[in-house]
Amino acid sequence: MSMRKITVDGDEYEWKVGKKHVEIRGPNNFKKTPLIHQASNGFYSAKDVEDPKGNWTISPAMIALYIMTCLNEVKKKK
Repeated sequence: MSMRKITVDGDEYEWKVGKKHVEIRGPNNFKKTPLIHQASNGFYSAKDVEDPKGNWTISPAMIALYIMTCLNEVKKKK
């Protein structure tokens, strides 16, 4: 599957969903591979995602929120 694009705070990021992880790449060497339940920002639990018959999806809004959360954590450390 090809990478999808999303713009967060004026910067373009690419992301794709795998079986257990979401791969996110962006400017300034930004690279994250959170588990699917982490990328959903608590919308799904790890148990929900592990269910082979589970009916879950990762939306662009979830990815944008995850990226913003990561960026805010970096700003707090500075």
